[in-house]
Amino acid sequence: MMPKKPKSQRPKVKPAPSPFDSLPVEIVVGIFMHCLPEPRMIDPMNRALAPRLLMRVCRGWRQIASSAPLLWYRFRVKLNEPVWNGLELTAILERSAGLPLHITLYNPIQTASIKRVGHLTALSRYCERISHLALDMSVSAFDAFDAYWGKHHEDAKFSSVEELSLPEIYQPVSLTNTIHIFTDASRLKRASLFAFTPQLVAFPCANLVRFDGRAYTIQELASLFFATPNLTECTIHLDLNPINPGLLALPITHTALQHLRVSGNWYNGTAMSDVLLSWNFPALQSLEIQHGVLGEESDRVIASFAQRSLMLQQLSLNIPPRGMTEFVRSFYTPFPSLHTLTVRHISYGFLEMFFEAFAVDSTFLPGVSVLHFPYMDCVIMLTSLMKEAGPGILKRRALQPSDCALEGLVVTSEKLPAGMNFKGLGEGMPKEGLDVLRELRKNGLNVSITWNTVKESSEFVF
Repeated sequence: MMPKKPKSQRPKVKPAPSPFDSLPVEIVVGIFMHCLPEPRMIDPMNRALAPRLLMRVCRGWRQIASSAPLLWYRFRVKLNEPVWNGLELTAILERSAGLPLHITLYNPIQTASIKRVGHLTALSRYCERISHLALDMSVSAFDAFDAYWGKHHEDAKFSSVEELSLPEIYQPVSLTNTIHIFTDASRLKRASLFAFTPQLVAFPCANLVRFDGRAYTIQELASLFFATPNLTECTIHLDLNPINPGLLALPITHTALQHLRVSGNWYNGTAMSDVLLSWNFPALQSLEIQHGVLGEESDRVIASFAQRSLMLQQLSLNIPPRGMTEFVRSFYTPFPSLHTLTVRHISYGFLEMFFEAFAVDSTFLPGVSVLHFPYMDCVIMLTSLMKEAGPGILKRRALQPSDCALEGLVVTSEKLPAGMNFKGLGEGMPKEGLDVLRELRKNGLNVSITWNTVKESSEFVF
């Protein structure tokens, strides 16, 4: 056995240079950002997720972290009891290298008092760079923040804010004073006000293209549409309690609106139908009618949109709690441009009525080429239905070479039925039903069954 040589006599082997050493810092930063599992997990204001931890690894990582503005432009700022002082926040803001800032101001304590702290003073000097602003706090804290900002930072204007999200309050809000800190936000394009109405929060509405609101009355919605001529996308929750019969038929027209999602409180289905029958959106391309809206007169409501919104391409509906026959009958209404229909909260009885008409009558949803059922149990219902009624209930309509041929059947879900894992999904279906789905896929029908979760999206393999 050969004796070991002393370390001083051993040949020194130089480590091979890393290929990353020859790349520009910008490219290395791009590779690093691409490898992050979720960019939103990086938060400069969080000690566990801060990019400054990278700067402690070595000089190379410090150079990468300090040269990556995308690591420093999005963060949350605690109003009271700050994690960082004003100097540290200033250093973070400088590393963002002039990028538009995405900032969330939050107050975990349900208190109305706002302390005068250094990090808010530092933030006020960068107000004009804030393009996305979200406020996560109680109503009283929001009211107090407005008073605090107007008193201590009156000259700091949120003039560059393009996207604004107010506290997620879903009940009607009552404030003693109107919020004025956003009156200079002339670039505002997207606003999520939740239960705060434009009357409670003063801000320019003329350039809004997207709006999200909750617990709005008919009058408030009419005022909103009147003040937003460029609005193209709107999500609204209507509150008709108490019902004012004199306002139910208030005509509302908007010529630019293209995408609408509407829900309501189920106090009176007839009253909600009267409201929707008075709406006119000629440029509408997608419509999603959620819970608490459709009632026994669903056929009249759907027919009204079909006649007034001739550009409607995507329609998403919740099955009403009553009036199933009228709901299915509404699909005989001709939609000139409709190609995708989504139906939620389905039952076996609905599928049976729906496909009995769909399979044999070309006047039933004649232009629809894609059916979407966001409910995993629908797969088992469909295959059971085809076992009882025969495979032709889908095949006859799917394989005919005409304008009313079905091209796609999509089933998605956020969770699987109880006691079933995704890999064993086929075990819950009749074999005959699976054979029909396989045959339809071979003949060109795009049948897809997808299970979506936060972490992954999987597709059933036939």
